[in-house]
Amino acid sequence: MSATDLGAKMGMSQQNFSKRLQVGKFSKDEYNQMAEILGAKFIFRFEFPDGTRI
Repeated sequence: MSATDLGAKMGMSQQNFSKRLQVGKFSKDEYNQMAEILGAKFIFRFEFPDGTRI
């Protein structure tokens, strides 16, 4: 799926979605929405050098 298609499915203009994609400015809810559209799972965590994940 193209970025244009993903943005449209999220209700955003191509220009707005592209700008936000370049700077990574999305809310956690928007990342979850993207994952749902793409058939994926969004996981937000910290991973430390020793392998610890939180």
